[in-house]
Amino acid sequence: MLSKAAVLAAMLAASAVPALAQDTSSSVDPAPAAANDVGGPASSAAPNPAPATPAPAPTISIPTITLVGSSMSEADFRDILSNGKLSDHAKDVAALNATSVTIPEIKVSFTTTATADTPALETDFELKDVVLSDVKDGVAGTASIGNMSSGNSKFTFSAGPLSASSFSMAAMLQFYGLVPPPADATTMQPLYKDLQFGGGALKGDNFSCTFGKVAVAEFDARPLKISFTQMMEAAQQMQASPNNPPPAALSTYVQFILDTFSSYKSTPMTLDGLSCNGTGDTPVTVSVGSVGIDGYQPGIYPAVTAKAVKVDAGPQGHLDIDQMVFKQIDLSGPIAAVNAASGQLDQAWFQNNYRHLIPAWAGLSMSGIDIAVVDPGDASQNYAAKIADFDLSLSDYLNGIPTKVSSKGTGIDVPIPPNTDNDGQKMLLALGISRVNLNFDIAASWDKASQTINVDKVAFSGNDLGGFALSTVLGNATDKLFDTDPDTATAAGMAVTLKSMKLDISDSGLADKLFPLLAQQQGASDAAAYRTQMAGMAEGAALQMLGSTDAARQLGQAIGDFIAGKAKAVSINVVAKDPAGVPTALFEQASNDPTVLANAVDITGTNPAQ
Repeated sequence: MLSKAAVLAAMLAASAVPALAQDTSSSVDPAPAAANDVGGPASSAAPNPAPATPAPAPTISIPTITLVGSSMSEADFRDILSNGKLSDHAKDVAALNATSVTIPEIKVSFTTTATADTPALETDFELKDVVLSDVKDGVAGTASIGNMSSGNSKFTFSAGPLSASSFSMAAMLQFYGLVPPPADATTMQPLYKDLQFGGGALKGDNFSCTFGKVAVAEFDARPLKISFTQMMEAAQQMQASPNNPPPAALSTYVQFILDTFSSYKSTPMTLDGLSCNGTGDTPVTVSVGSVGIDGYQPGIYPAVTAKAVKVDAGPQGHLDIDQMVFKQIDLSGPIAAVNAASGQLDQAWFQNNYRHLIPAWAGLSMSGIDIAVVDPGDASQNYAAKIADFDLSLSDYLNGIPTKVSSKGTGIDVPIPPNTDNDGQKMLLALGISRVNLNFDIAASWDKASQTINVDKVAFSGNDLGGFALSTVLGNATDKLFDTDPDTATAAGMAVTLKSMKLDISDSGLADKLFPLLAQQQGASDAAAYRTQMAGMAEGAALQMLGSTDAARQLGQAIGDFIAGKAKAVSINVVAKDPAGVPTALFEQASNDPTVLANAVDITGTNPAQ
């Protein structure tokens, strides 16, 4: 979380140092292996990795600390910054009063741990011009860092300046449980306001990136229900038994992580764009014009909007997106499931309840998509497409499955490769169609009260071609369809019935191109006569399947008129005679004998005006 990282960077100047400066006796891997083993025990046959060469202790240089009217001494500040003794002075920091605290430079020099594949690297991390002003009861009226930088022989990073108002070191320490929470620990307090971050740059051997300014009006938080110390203790217990972590420790660790998502909120955040250049074997440039993140809410990861997204691989192709919205993710379901199973989170629980841990993702939308890809082995193989708009919307989740789904795409413009091997594409080329412009619209939802699934539409259309739209109502759709037990869900699916179905087909020019080609393939010299013949066969098929009834004759005539070109659209309606619907087994039987449907459904056909 970028905004949180920025706050922690400011916190570093006043009350903390990087983890590198903390006592190794109290350090714990923040992501122990046991946390990744909940789905099953680790293999006993897996080889133990070669031990890493211990890195020497870091050195910390703080030439001067200037205090004006401070309730803490310079020695206390140095103990925190140089020796990592934040917990020893947490109460003093939370109650700090000072006219100003100025630290011109904090420099940490350390050597990264060497491994069999990676040599040790001498690395520096530096903060310049750290200033806290007008500090009262642990809240700085203003806090700022002139710039920050880090680097070694493999990369360099620089960023800044960073500033914020109402920066509450007291609330930050309460958040992590390093000082006692206030009387009402459920009330959120501002951690900072008016955050402004000047952007920065990152460079490596084969890449370089820059990112623009970041701004957030306010970020609030409440104390975590599980303290940072409790989480660390749980992590140590999990490390001691990685193949069978204690359920209580695992529960504490997971609850700590999930509780963080419920413990803060914020106003929207903006990022003034970023750009990265890769200079490897295939140079690639990736850029985003701007990024906007909606405000965080408890248990909700907000929607992220990126504008002017560009990926340029030169002769290998490109991807441009005018706007992309990654919609919000609701974590309240997983949080509630974990809280309800407090102390019982073992491997069996995760295996049996993984569906309850699926967050409710609201979907994705994009507009102005332009993509082109060239096969590096064959430059003649080009793949290109443009999409005006695309949307996927998901909601009303039940046991990890959305019960309301819709998706829509317009202006899907795709050229047909002239050297295609696809039979369908070959036919389109034979019809003189070198590119297609398609649209689709899909919407479906489950209604618990009526136990129905309403497929409102499954529609596809092609500009100057035609289209079709299907809608249906399925009955006996109980909540067991979404059961976490696969056998129960399968049985419920087999019990679903068809109550009604409607199929609409329209012709906007495809038939006029298609029938002459079909006639030619069949050796018919008169395309119009061939088309009339096909229409007659369709009418006869309807009578053969449904019998010589008025409804069957109406259906056959509607289909025949459409095929013959007398009508530009046909609508076919199927309604079950039994209000409960037609069972699945009957449709399986109808695949071999369509006449069995005659006594189960009413089928009618019409030619709507276009």
